Amino acid sequence: MKIFIDTAPFIYLIENHPVFAHKMKMLITDAIVNGDEIVTSVVTIAEFRVKPTKENRSDIIKKFEELLLRLDV
Repeated sequence: MKIFIDTAPFIYLIENHPVFAHKMKMLITDAIVNGDEIVTSVVTIAEFRVKPTKENRSDIIKKFEELLLRLDV
């Protein structure tokens, strides 16, 4: 099965949101265990970079890119 993840859930995960980060970790773990494919859109990739770019936070962008690579998104 393909599981689409939009921008906000990735932000929650990267920024370790106190409520939603754990839920995202569980969703991703379940997807991996079940052999599901995690997908997103080019819009998500572009949206994610807006705030970190404005704040000169290339470290956040790097974390996001590394996450996508690790998850083979």
